[in-house]
Amino acid sequence: MARTTKMLSTLFNNLIKPVVPYFWDWEHFTAFNITVYVLISCIPSWGAMIVCRNLKPHPELNKKYHAFCRLDYNEWSFFKILIYNPLFLYILRYTTAWTVVLVTTSLMSIAMIGHTMGERAAYWRVRFCQMAIKPLARLHLLCGGVFWIN
Repeated sequence: MARTTKMLSTLFNNLIKPVVPYFWDWEHFTAFNITVYVLISCIPSWGAMIVCRNLKPHPELNKKYHAFCRLDYNEWSFFKILIYNPLFLYILRYTTAWTVVLVTTSLMSIAMIGHTMGERAAYWRVRFCQMAIKPLARLHLLCGGVFWIN
């Protein structure tokens, strides 16, 4: 038991701790860190606003493709993005989504060790993949803003 605890502690200190953002530690709430976080959260949306500023709703196309038209072009503003985007936790969601992809890929690779391509997978392999993918896929959807409700 002590060996397992020491191994997990070493794993956390060497791999996980440096990667995980340290924003929950009060000493890191400096003006510089907050400014960097706000800018990283806002720059993609500001870029999209600049690139798409010439796109205007077209009445003829809006009637034909109503489900795909954007009606909020007039309401986009740099100031609103500055206020809203840091609250959406883009950095955390992006990191979580890519972590889910890596974990899922790793689990599937481990499950398929020893499996011959072209043959039907054993039941336990299929069941393991289904059980591993289901919560991770839902977490990945949640990072994209989709809530899965049964």
